[in-house]
Amino acid sequence: YEEVRSEFADVPEISLDPKTWPSDSLVLLDVRPLEERAVSVIPGAISLEEVNRSLSPEKKYVAYCTIGGRSARVVRDLRKKGIDAYN
Repeated sequence: YEEVRSEFADVPEISLDPKTWPSDSLVLLDVRPLEERAVSVIPGAISLEEVNRSLSPEKKYVAYCTIGGRSARVVRDLRKKGIDAYN
């Protein structure tokens, strides 16, 4: 994890409070491929394909994957588009 974290030091992280999830203003984004999502998923999370069809600047996006590298890349790309996104 530390190696991945150092590579993406510019990508902000966030911790979710279970009491505030789910939320209409927060989108949990599972960036893992279908094969990995088939094994486990956080209830309420949507896939990268789904979010690409409905990005909203009014919402906050929290991306996750297994270790954090793939989600950090997605967060970096979303933030370049002006989207409020976190790893």
